[in-house]
Amino acid sequence: MIYIDIGDVLFFKATGGHQLSGKDVIELIGIFSESLLLSSGEKIYPEGLPNIVLFKAIKQGKAMLSIVVGGSWDNPMAASCEVTVGIK
Repeated sequence: MIYIDIGDVLFFKATGGHQLSGKDVIELIGIFSESLLLSSGEKIYPEGLPNIVLFKAIKQGKAMLSIVVGGSWDNPMAASCEVTVGIK
């Protein structure tokens, strides 16, 4: 179980994810690919699947998240985790 406060952002190194429950408690910000910004202003993007999933705690309560790691050729695996927001 993960305990966080309202406004906190969860950062997962993963290829995907979604809320199994508690969509009013945790918001999926998005599924992204890391990139690198060079001093010249050029952006370097990796090839392949996304590798970052962000969720934001928006309301007190409990939520269940599913986090996916691996790609279609890597035998993707999903793990679930329970998140409690703002309740100590």
